[in-house]
Amino acid sequence: MRVALLLNLALAHIRLKKFRQAVGFCDETLFDEPDNVKALYRKVDALGELCDWHEAEEAASKLQATGDEGAKLAAQKREEWKRRQRKADDKQKRMWSAALDKEKPVAEQSREAAEVKPSAKQKAEVEEAWCTPKIQMMSPFDLRTKKIDWDEDVDFADKIWKDSLGRREATFYQKQALPLSLLAGVALADLD
Repeated sequence: MRVALLLNLALAHIRLKKFRQAVGFCDETLFDEPDNVKALYRKVDALGELCDWHEAEEAASKLQATGDEGAKLAAQKREEWKRRQRKADDKQKRMWSAALDKEKPVAEQSREAAEVKPSAKQKAEVEEAWCTPKIQMMSPFDLRTKKIDWDEDVDFADKIWKDSLGRREATFYQKQALPLSLLAGVALADLD
């Protein structure tokens, strides 16, 4: 009964476009039944809508491992993601090509003016390579556990947080944010 209720709540939140909460309900269902195809599919769907591709792909691989039906559903979602990404890439290409076409005459003039040879100090600064830090995407929803009692409509509702601190005292949110602060500190400590 609990699993059916959680799956219905997840579906309702997906239809209301509250994808974060839907992922939470799917996670609770998967805690009880790790190979539940409906829960995995709805989690994949919600994560795809949130554009959290890494976690969505992990959930899709778990869905694919559940059997033939799961493999077919995972393949459908992957195709949908590819179409969405291609569409977004095409839109971004058009945007950047239009922007670069406007800047092209200005860039040619500045290039002619900058044909002066750089000094040794400038060359050394250019040669120093910069590498991106190793940071994993995380969200406060990673902290959803059975130990912390979250009230979805209060703690994670965008409507409440947009204009105010919420409905509880500030110390409550400070205590809830401490694990998130520790996770962020650990992520920052992994920087090279």
